[in-house]
Amino acid sequence: MTHWDGLELPVHELRGGAVVIDGSSVASARDAVDVMKDVRGRLTPDQRHIVVTGAVSLGGDSDYDDLEAFGAFIVRMNIALCVAVGKEARPIWASVGREGSWDGESQHVETPDEVYAVLAGDIQPGDVFVVLGGVTKEMGLVASTLRELHA
Repeated sequence: MTHWDGLELPVHELRGGAVVIDGSSVASARDAVDVMKDVRGRLTPDQRHIVVTGAVSLGGDSDYDDLEAFGAFIVRMNIALCVAVGKEARPIWASVGREGSWDGESQHVETPDEVYAVLAGDIQPGDVFVVLGGVTKEMGLVASTLRELHA
């Protein structure tokens, strides 16, 4: 039994102890918040929580369906790095920055291919990457690319 048992998303362990959680099908802000809370509760103190997100659907009935609230949540979760992917996700990056993440903890890239350049040189043992954003179908490609970084 591992501390990932019971998580309803695919978990891929990488060489060196990093993990990719494929939530590329997670499309709503409410579901993204639930995933990030669940993952955060399973981390050990020495693990970094890194979120790679495409656009998530805002405007539903969740407290986090407001862009500013979603950005504030990411900052409060003490995410080591949030990478927003695609023009649709750029507002997430901006929101995280407005909430106080100014020192590189939040980055924006235009294409899934650019995620590799941001992350490849800084993967540490125990890192936990959570890929979100079912609104952008390309996020499945991002999850696949991350799995291959240290395969």
